[in-house]
Amino acid sequence: MTLVHRVLDEFAEQGLQSDARFAESFVRQRYNNGYGERRIEAELRQKQVEDAYIRQAFSELEGDWFEAARVVYRRKYANPIQDQKDRFKRLRFMQYRGFTQEQTRYAMEDAENE
Repeated sequence: MTLVHRVLDEFAEQGLQSDARFAESFVRQRYNNGYGERRIEAELRQKQVEDAYIRQAFSELEGDWFEAARVVYRRKYANPIQDQKDRFKRLRFMQYRGFTQEQTRYAMEDAENE
């Protein structure tokens, strides 16, 4: 066991480090910065956070992913869709941000109906 692992274990025993608290804070921060579920989950897995902590963090978040997608889309795109190429560009952006197809469709339809 390396020194880093020993120190982290000691911090965890003392309650100074918690993967659950980290996951909760990370999800809340990324949500507030306009990222979707898929992107946040992938980032947490990349940081080797256990699935149980990820699920717990998402369940504790009091947020609406559809509304978050709508806000991100409106902030990025003020103008109507110009053509099919523009539509695909917008879809890719929302996918990159981590929103599902349903969330993206909701955001795009809301903007079109305005």
